[in-house]
Amino acid sequence: MGLLRTYRECRGRPRVTSLPGVAPLTPDQVRTRERVETVIRIAAPVLNVVLAAGERLSRLVEPEDHEYYPPRTTSAPPPPPK
Repeated sequence: MGLLRTYRECRGRPRVTSLPGVAPLTPDQVRTRERVETVIRIAAPVLNVVLAAGERLSRLVEPEDHEYYPPRTTSAPPPPPK
């Protein structure tokens, strides 16, 4: 899965503050990162509501998108499960 993990996978685990080969963060950088993550965490529900309202509004204004072209499907079989 690499370095990217979902929030649920990371809950309860200690936070990695540096990666191998990368200089460790200074205390000021850690505080700034935590502040930015807090702002994102607080703003996420509000932004989700804005996106949902915009989607509903767009469906009310134009229920059918005449310029929509569905994605092309390929005839190749799906890759085998890992």
